[in-house]
Amino acid sequence: MSESLIVASRIKTHVKHYMAATGIKQCYLAKEIGYDPKRFSQLINGRVPMGIDDLARICKYFRISADVFIPIDCSSVPDSQSKKTA
Repeated sequence: MSESLIVASRIKTHVKHYMAATGIKQCYLAKEIGYDPKRFSQLINGRVPMGIDDLARICKYFRISADVFIPIDCSSVPDSQSKKTA
């Protein structure tokens, strides 16, 4: 599985967990962000790809940054301090 598909899957999982933690039902959220509930179900369950605009609508509803849903592992990013020369 490609890295982008893994990240997309994790985003959907994080969105589902956030909805559960806040008590927001899938059908209710769909209507609140202007989606047909069937279409939103397809997005959340991975039957159609979730785009940036989809994630933006969800984040806008919850009034949170997309960073909440995007799993970023910074351990593989080189430390910029170690590349400075004297």
